[in-house]
Amino acid sequence: MNAQIQHFDFPFENEQAKVSKNGFGFRINSYGFKEDEFYVQYVPSLGLSAYGDSPEEALNGIKGALEIFIENYSELSLSAQVKWLYENNWIKSKYLFTDVYTIEREQLSKMTVNEFGDLVDPSKVETTALQVA
Repeated sequence: MNAQIQHFDFPFENEQAKVSKNGFGFRINSYGFKEDEFYVQYVPSLGLSAYGDSPEEALNGIKGALEIFIENYSELSLSAQVKWLYENNWIKSKYLFTDVYTIEREQLSKMTVNEFGDLVDPSKVETTALQVA
């Protein structure tokens, strides 16, 4: 699958995953911040992170990580996709009851942590919205 990734300059109020027998999509937020000499992009809802020497390099890195995630996710069966959503706290049941399953959840937190679990000053975090279709 060749993922179509759209970038928005405003954050999504709710993140979203949609799965069906015809495909899937995600609307997620990526959080960018500077840590030491590197710029970091972090997507806590998918467990992805990337870094670079500039904000643009980090954003391109997270898009690359997202493409790899989508490539692997697209190879899963529909039931395995739903199971992944269940295991990663997107849904409360590991069974798909309808042909199209749309899940929304609020942002994980206005305060965020980096990939090491350290609190990050929210005034230094830039949120970028990404949509995968």
